[in-house]
Amino acid sequence: MRADRTARGGRALAGASIEGQAQATRAAFLVPALALGAVLLAFGAGMGAMDCTMNIQAVLVERDVGRPLMSGFHAFYSVGSLAGAVGAAGLLTAGLPVLALAAAVGAAACAPRPR
Repeated sequence: MRADRTARGGRALAGASIEGQAQATRAAFLVPALALGAVLLAFGAGMGAMDCTMNIQAVLVERDVGRPLMSGFHAFYSVGSLAGAVGAAGLLTAGLPVLALAAAVGAAACAPRPR
């Protein structure tokens, strides 16, 4: 029961941190240079909250499985980051507009996941 409440809270925090990062990124283009520091601070806080949430969820999965899995989670996070960066660079190089790529990534991030 506790793990289920924590998982729901983790989903809420993950969604809030993604929204915060998106708003901070948008604000970076709208604020004067002096306010950019505050925007970057907000973006970093969102990244930290997301990282913390992912690690909490990984600990819950490890406890359910009963064996160490954290190193694999961190490895696949790095592989996913690299694949996303290479894929986005390839699509942008091929001529896909930045806003279209951002919309596609946002739609994929918000798509419902199977349980």
